[in-house]
Amino acid sequence: MEKLLIKDNICLFTERYGFSNTYVNLYIVKDEEPALINVGPPEKVQDFLDFVDSYVPLRDIKYVFLLDSEREHVGGIPLVVSRMPGARYITSYLNYDLIINYTSDIKLEMMREKWKMKLGKKEVRFFEAMIPTPESLFLYIDGILFTGSAFALDYKGANIDDSDRSRDIEELFHMFRRRAHKIAEYMGKLENFPIEIIAPAHGPVLIGRISQYIEQWKNLSNSYKEQN
Repeated sequence: MEKLLIKDNICLFTERYGFSNTYVNLYIVKDEEPALINVGPPEKVQDFLDFVDSYVPLRDIKYVFLLDSEREHVGGIPLVVSRMPGARYITSYLNYDLIINYTSDIKLEMMREKWKMKLGKKEVRFFEAMIPTPESLFLYIDGILFTGSAFALDYKGANIDDSDRSRDIEELFHMFRRRAHKIAEYMGKLENFPIEIIAPAHGPVLIGRISQYIEQWKNLSNSYKEQN
């Protein structure tokens, strides 16, 4: 179990999942209106809530953002809802039916493209990502882009990484190349938003070279389109 403060009052919690070396990343935004980003699998959600409660009392959590519907990221939602029935739970319209399957007790709100809201002083923006699955979301808060499983360069632990990961970006791109025409389009929506940090659902939090990585991703995508 690791805990890292990645910026001001935004904290990363990462935990090993299953019998492999796969880790999942969960985030806490400690502001006037605190929020959680994903909640983890059923096997680990109690550990996460214990950590949250030591950092921000659970009764103070106002929002829970669910960026995709996979069990490892949101499967623990029944316990979260039972512990925080008054929080607002927000996801994409494509995730709605998938997340309701975990628990019918949740009051789930559906965001739409470019929907925005405030977490105290911090503005939150949502973008449909289509990466790695059609229902995936990007969440933008205060210069940090939370990307779900996109930009997950490693599944074996987490750290804050400022080294050059261009080769890993290229390898990751080729995993998604069949939807390359969508990748360039959706990354292009972020051009007017300064991104200082990329915070994925697995692996290292990326700092430095962010504009390089995004440009690389778009160039690979456009090149793939031209060749196909």
